[in-house]
Amino acid sequence: MPDLLTTLNDCVIAFDLDKQKFLFISPNVNGVLGYAADSFYNNSNLPYEMTDPIDRDRIKRVTDKIIEGEGAQLTYRIVTAHGERKWVHEKKNLITDEQTGHKVLMSVITEHHPEATDIAPANKIDEQVAWTRGHLELLFNNTDELIWAINKDRYYLYMNNAFREIIFAETETIPKDGDHVYLNTNFSHEKIREWETFYTRAFKGEIFTARTETTDIESGQPVCFEISFNQLCKSKGKVTAIGCFARNVTELIKNEKAIIDQNERLRHIASVSSHELRRPIASLLGLINVMDMENFQNPDNKEIIEHLLTVGKEIDGVIREIIDKTFPNEDISDKKYQSP
Repeated sequence: MPDLLTTLNDCVIAFDLDKQKFLFISPNVNGVLGYAADSFYNNSNLPYEMTDPIDRDRIKRVTDKIIEGEGAQLTYRIVTAHGERKWVHEKKNLITDEQTGHKVLMSVITEHHPEATDIAPANKIDEQVAWTRGHLELLFNNTDELIWAINKDRYYLYMNNAFREIIFAETETIPKDGDHVYLNTNFSHEKIREWETFYTRAFKGEIFTARTETTDIESGQPVCFEISFNQLCKSKGKVTAIGCFARNVTELIKNEKAIIDQNERLRHIASVSSHELRRPIASLLGLINVMDMENFQNPDNKEIIEHLLTVGKEIDGVIREIIDKTFPNEDISDKKYQSP
């Protein structure tokens, strides 16, 4: 039989599931899969590793469900030893070796072109689902926002790279899907109570956004995150999984506070201008009106001028107060304004 198989254009592979080793690989494997036969014999995990990450979970899921007498057909992408991406079509069957009694997975693999019309509708759907999932993974992993999902028992269902990295920074342990949310964390009892309050609200069906503060590991500075909690799955009317999206809003909060402070300064300036400045200006105008303009030597003018100086100093003080409120962190008295 092996002599006959070597004459086929298709790539034929036999893998002993009990011994976890390849029993046979047809010589044309390099032309179809882009790897030499020795690469497979030396690495029993190569079929999984060469599969495009977008398709790996789907292929593994289908392969694990194959039982004797019921084969499976799959269309998926691989990456060759030279980095070339190509489509292949694989027929898988599970048989029992009569001599050893071992379960053997037989695969017949051919090159495949996506534009061909012989793809089964189910495979097309699988490919579309895999494509969508793969691109969503890329989207989730190319954002600084933290994205994760948990079930009602507080076990992780999904985490994007940004979330894994921040957990690793805090615990020096890379979290995995299936880990408990409080495994290897250094959360205080107070922080755990805070998160349990959030999760409990979400699993009761509430969709909401909350803010929480933590400490940056590197800088030691407080960091604020805004987290939105959303329902992912429901069963019998109860929420069984939630999705969480967190973003760092530390700078946003600083900007919000700066705007509030600026508005407060503007209100104060408006108040000073409308009250504190109007009074000495009214006095100034009144004194000018009573000054003897025709006879500057009039003794009464001397007293009026002294009052004008007093009012001028009062106006100067008000102007300084306005400047101090406008530029609270700058010493600009020598540059922007000088009193006489």
